[in-house]
Amino acid sequence: MTPTLDPEDALAPLFSSADDSALAELSAAELMAQVERQVSRCLTHARRWFPQLPAPQVWGDLRGKSAGQAHFGRGGVRFNKVLLGEQPRIFINEVVPHEMAHWVVHYGISSRVAPHGNEWKTLMVAMFGLPPAVTHRFDTSAASPAPYLYGCGCRDQHGQSRVHGFSLRRHNSVAKGRRYFCKGCRQPLYFMGKAGVVDNTRS
Repeated sequence: MTPTLDPEDALAPLFSSADDSALAELSAAELMAQVERQVSRCLTHARRWFPQLPAPQVWGDLRGKSAGQAHFGRGGVRFNKVLLGEQPRIFINEVVPHEMAHWVVHYGISSRVAPHGNEWKTLMVAMFGLPPAVTHRFDTSAASPAPYLYGCGCRDQHGQSRVHGFSLRRHNSVAKGRRYFCKGCRQPLYFMGKAGVVDNTRS
């Protein structure tokens, strides 16, 4: 059963906008340490209402476009280090409590309720002081499985080159001398840059 919660008792954010520059200087390992710190804060806060709540393990091995995942089979929470590095403050302040709210619902209330149901929404608002948003708002281009951008001779109505996404494996093949051609214009593809770091010097 969901406990009676007072929004005034909600957990405060770990970082403010004034911390952005400091967070930007942290390494991936240091950022994950902050994620673990936030997981611990969320757990301690939740144990005010659920004293027997188990502690989750924490991993930074989630890939793709998902920012976080509560993995009950493995007994912990997983996070996407690429997206963490994009906007660390928002990630730590919002994604970590999002996944910890799932953890609290599963082990503190019931494992048979909807993942983003009323129980989860209540905890997000009253326990963690956050809007119950189901999806995140990160730029996932850097976490794409095909982040290497290639152009060709095709042009759209604005004169912009068509962009082809290459995986790391295919990109490495190009570095070894292999050539790829566009099926539309049949011209060889040329490297433009990595997603989020596009080289615009080529005309």
